[in-house]
Amino acid sequence: MTIRTRNQKQPDNRHFVAATLHNWCSRFALTHLSLWERVGDRKHCIWAFPQQDYIATLPKAADCVSVADHFLLVFDTEKTAVFRDYLQQCRTFLPVCFEAALALEKRSVEEKLWLGLSGEVLNDVDDSFYTKLLDTLITGLPGAEAGLLLLNNERTSKLVIESGIGFDHEYYQRIQLSSDESLAGTAFSKQELLVYNTKTALQQAMASLSPKNRDYLIQAAQWKRMPSTALAFPIINNQQSFGVVVLFGFSDGSCFSPEIVDTLQNVLNYISLLYGRYKNQREAKKTKRELDITYRALRTEHSQLRKTLDLYNILTALSRNNKGINEIMSAMYSTAHTPIVYYDELLFPIASCGTSEQHVLPDHFLKTREARYSVRVKKWQLLKLTEDELLLIIPVVGAERVIGFLCAWINKNTFNDSDRTLLEYSASFLGLESMKRQAVEQTKRQLFGDIFDQVLSNTFNENMLQQAKNLDLNEKDLYTVLICEYTHAATPGIQEQFASEACMKWLEQALKEVTIKGLVAHRRGAIVAFLSFPSDAEKRTIDSKLTRFSTRINQFPGAIKVGIGRLEEGFIRINQSYNDARQCIRLLKKKKSGKVYRFSSGGIDHLLMNHDPDELKLFVEDHLGLLLEYDARKHKELLKTLLVYLEHNRNLQKTTEALMIHHNTLYYRINQIEAILSVKLSHSEDWMNLAMACRIYQFLQG
Repeated sequence: MTIRTRNQKQPDNRHFVAATLHNWCSRFALTHLSLWERVGDRKHCIWAFPQQDYIATLPKAADCVSVADHFLLVFDTEKTAVFRDYLQQCRTFLPVCFEAALALEKRSVEEKLWLGLSGEVLNDVDDSFYTKLLDTLITGLPGAEAGLLLLNNERTSKLVIESGIGFDHEYYQRIQLSSDESLAGTAFSKQELLVYNTKTALQQAMASLSPKNRDYLIQAAQWKRMPSTALAFPIINNQQSFGVVVLFGFSDGSCFSPEIVDTLQNVLNYISLLYGRYKNQREAKKTKRELDITYRALRTEHSQLRKTLDLYNILTALSRNNKGINEIMSAMYSTAHTPIVYYDELLFPIASCGTSEQHVLPDHFLKTREARYSVRVKKWQLLKLTEDELLLIIPVVGAERVIGFLCAWINKNTFNDSDRTLLEYSASFLGLESMKRQAVEQTKRQLFGDIFDQVLSNTFNENMLQQAKNLDLNEKDLYTVLICEYTHAATPGIQEQFASEACMKWLEQALKEVTIKGLVAHRRGAIVAFLSFPSDAEKRTIDSKLTRFSTRINQFPGAIKVGIGRLEEGFIRINQSYNDARQCIRLLKKKKSGKVYRFSSGGIDHLLMNHDPDELKLFVEDHLGLLLEYDARKHKELLKTLLVYLEHNRNLQKTTEALMIHHNTLYYRINQIEAILSVKLSHSEDWMNLAMACRIYQFLQG
């Protein structure tokens, strides 16, 4: 490394002689005293006390006394004779005194600098290393008031400031220097120690600083101006520059003396060694930290693999032993320890573990973005429920389609990805088990469908009877037939090709809820079912279950029509019940309202359904024809009044309230009806004929 200094004519602040000069000023009542150094044939001020002045500002009355070849005392006092005599007496030892003071000061600076570098800086391997190194240099070197430590960014090939003292971090962090920009870039690229002790020389060195970086430097400095002096040296490790340290002086008259430069030269290699040691220790700590992370990751992965293997063995054993979905769910819950529910594609819960009443799916679950995405890409999704609770949605896939959802209520602060992976892995077992269950159900439906066709065609054989026994169809039980007609719109959110399957599952689930044993299949363009009851079951119990079942069907989230025939003894006699159910479907279509119709609660509609429509029209014409004609001609509402009157069983108050008319108006209209039809509503026979005619009229009108 070479050392280059700029303009050694600048005054040096030699604080180590302050005490001596102060003593002289006090002893001889001197008003001004300066110490000068001879350089060549010219004399230059190196000390001024009590204030610093340049040679141009010295009083004209100043007197000078040469005390050595290299030192000159300049003073301005009325007692020059006394002071001259004193200096003459001290002439022989003054040079030795000053030289000793210089050596003492240099040794003091070196000791302070070495002590700082060998103390906290040596022992620091954390991010405070750069700041403490910079602080030690500024504190230990006279003339240094602020400083910056820049490091080379290998990715951008720029010098960026890692630490700064006397500068605002908000601004200096924006500074990026090229490798030859300003005094820092020059010292970095040339690997030289540079000293600038005049503003002119410093301005020339910083002329290559970009305007943007110059503005940032001025804004960052606490003095809000450019420095007066500067010293820059590179940090070298293995003959390669890694960074640069720049020390600044902002006070007028500040400088870095040759003794300071010599002192710094003695420790530059040590600073580079400190940086290399810090870098190596930092890399070692980074490597250790990465190894710790890797070790923990391997431990976690090992634990995860072990849990996965254990769960796989448990699930495999359950599958081998023909255990069902409930056992699989229990094994999953014992591993993940979070509430889980398995829903089919219609969102009927198939099995659950660890849940309570609060664990329910949000409204319109299938319409949420997360659920739709999960169905589309067949991947897990997270649905936010509250600030801390999430719903993990894992699609259960079978036969290349989503056949259900495994949902887990998780706490985002405690749940981890390994548990999610286990649940996602277990969902494949649920899919396999569900497909196996569906295959069994499909086989049962196929057998039931074949038996159903043979029963309707009155073809019986031993093989059919044996298959019926396999399906638990007892000839002595009571049976009723259910027919369900549906459209794709009846099952929103379900693909069209699976609409029939979805409706059948919904009906099966509804039967389970009301504890009715039933077999469901798809036959003749509709869904048909045998609903069976024990032969010794009470009629009241059967009617109660069918009533609850009808109520449940009315809750179906779509448009369907369900007809339920009358009870028959033995499944081989259900032809009539099947025809009843079909008739109920026709009545539902005629009524254009409701989702379910039971033959046993149909009343007169069934009689009307079996009569000739022309005869029914003639009956209406015979009993209501004149009233219909009168209403059409006079634009009256007498027929409506009669229908409401009939509906409320001749209750005058309820009829007037329904029609929102006065009692006198109702009396008047009844008299008109009786006059037009030549009847008396108080006569039972007339009333019965009119009631029947009105019912048939409503039936024909649909």
